[in-house]
Amino acid sequence: MDHFENTSGGQSVALTAGDRLRDVPTEYKSLVTREVAAVFADVPAYFSKMAADAPSGSMRAWLLSLLREGRWRLNLHRYLYPEMLPGKALFEWSSDAVLGAQFSLPDGRPSRRAPKLLRRAFRSIGKIYWNGYCLPGTLYAPVPVLNVIGRPPFTSSGDPEVPWDEVEESFAWGEFQLDTLVASPGGGGDWWTHKVIPMGTLQQAFDWAFEMFLRRVGPTADDATKQQE
Repeated sequence: MDHFENTSGGQSVALTAGDRLRDVPTEYKSLVTREVAAVFADVPAYFSKMAADAPSGSMRAWLLSLLREGRWRLNLHRYLYPEMLPGKALFEWSSDAVLGAQFSLPDGRPSRRAPKLLRRAFRSIGKIYWNGYCLPGTLYAPVPVLNVIGRPPFTSSGDPEVPWDEVEESFAWGEFQLDTLVASPGGGGDWWTHKVIPMGTLQQAFDWAFEMFLRRVGPTADDATKQQE
């Protein structure tokens, strides 16, 4: 069991195969839920099933690459100011071939109103932290976009770029800094920054995000813009 300083400035412990959950220090025990313990009992099996159920080839290829290298650990993170945030249990997979990431388990089921693709992708995952704990750069189970950013991007004339009725039916599923990946009700996938950056269909946007992981790059709106130039 390793102890280290995490990217929030707080402290963490890391467990790998052979470590015992009962030996976790007292201040971290609340992070070891029944669900976390069940996954820790056979981490490769859990992620193998996730790969088999993946709704895109690029997501499946990325997960299988992580599984082939087999470098996983369970990180129990405490935030720098634990009275502000309760901390997280994240399963981390490292890789020399693709982008590594940390995974949280789901807090609940995504809304039935969310696109089927995203509900399927995040059935077994809460968030994918591709840039580190408490740092910008995550893909996550779909939530209504208004819960995340509160309003759509606006044109230079002050009009919303997306009609309000569409905004109310749009779902956020990723972020980097202040930019948000959004699934629109018409089946599209976009980046919302200070403007809307169309990514084609939601399936195309989803595939692109995991193709970036395969290239060892985090998916950002800047990368999307460059590819369209």
